[in-house]
Amino acid sequence: MQDIAPVSEHAFTLPAGIATPAQLQRKTCRAAGPGSGPTARHNGHAHVQSGMRHPAIFIGKEGTLTPDLAFNVDPERISLHPFAARGLRLLQKRGFALFLVSNQSGVARGLFDEAALQPVTRRIDTLLAREQVALSGYYYCPHDPEGTVAPYAIECECRKPLPGLLHRAAAEHGIDLSRSWMIGDILNDVESGRRAGCKTVMISNGNETEWQLSPLRLPHLITFNLFRAAEAILLAEQ
Repeated sequence: MQDIAPVSEHAFTLPAGIATPAQLQRKTCRAAGPGSGPTARHNGHAHVQSGMRHPAIFIGKEGTLTPDLAFNVDPERISLHPFAARGLRLLQKRGFALFLVSNQSGVARGLFDEAALQPVTRRIDTLLAREQVALSGYYYCPHDPEGTVAPYAIECECRKPLPGLLHRAAAEHGIDLSRSWMIGDILNDVESGRRAGCKTVMISNGNETEWQLSPLRLPHLITFNLFRAAEAILLAEQ
């Protein structure tokens, strides 16, 4: 536990409605004692059964689950953030389905083929399996309206901050978005989650540089890594 930074208040002033995990804990203790659409890969952990709908955790990739290496598709350079798998394991044990949702505009920009993403997802599967974590699916958007490769250079409904990736995962896996959470490290992730009807956690790691706030871009919670995000979600669910 010594390697996990303690949660503290931010140096900047948080807008009204955003709670840090420290604030949430105090509150909880008082109260309780190709081309045209997103691309998906399923790992066989679908939660659709008998009309039941289940909660999920949607996780951004670069900067949230893995270090932020721009346009990297080399599996050998893929690693997990410290304590990320530990946080996902906590959430998995509580019955949340886990999905990776990611913009991959490098496809539209001609930096790599869409097929190059498959070895990356296999590498993430391998790393998480070592930690007894299994993702239910991967959803990524290969589009960018400023791209150079047809048919990927288009406006779409799946590129975050739009919620198309989350909507598709929910439809295909029987997910209750109102009971689900989006975790990411930039406000586009937050907006995507809110547009889908999810609660949101922002990982404040310096990757968000613009801070263009609006009601859709206010995270419900803000913390410093994926493990702390998992703890905060479990507190909020009490």
